[in-house]
Parts: sequence; structure tokens; C-alpha cells
Amino acid sequence: IVTTNTFPSPPSLFAQVRAQKPLAIDMETSAIYQTAWMFGTKAIVIRGISNILNEFGEEDKTQKTDVHGSAENAARILLHLLDKLIHSHIITCAESKKESL
Repeated sequence: IVTTNTFPSPPSLFAQVRAQKPLAIDMETSAIYQTAWMFGTKAIVIRGISNILNEFGEEDKTQKTDVHGSAENAARILLHLLDKLIHSHIITCAESKKESL
């Protein structure tokens, strides 16, 4: 994923972006990570990709975007990640409790 602060990317740089063969171009994530960095905190971003760009970086298939499906996929990944984190936290707490006995 290529992250940029403009959409889809500065036109003068789109050839360089394409040469990297990214699966997606994203602009919101860079702002989130920049803000997290400024506040000295961690951040994780889960995105649902819904826009389809042509080879020139233009969004010519807007009618074919699947915002609902993209949101569902992102939600499914988030729930899976949260489940793993909660499970890991429970195990860590149980092991700490055993060690303190």
C-alpha cells in the first residue's frame, strides 16, 4: 500500500507509484500515523479499499466501487484482530497470576 497526502497521488509522481506495483493507494492513513507520531503514541489502521483507479490514477469506475463490501471486510478483520488481542491478553494475565501464586 502506498500512502500519500493527496488523492490519488501527486500526478507528477503517479508513474513512480505505479512502478512499485502497489495493491492500493491511501491518503487518510498518513494523517493518522503522523498524528500518532506527534503525540508519541501507537496507531494501527484497518482499511476497506473501495475505489478503483485506472492506469493513469483516475477514478473512472466509481459506479463499480463496493463501499459496503469494503466496510464489511474491514470490520471482519478488526473483529478478528480484537479477538486475537483479547485472547492473548487473557492468557498473559492468567500466566502472570500463576507466577504470583
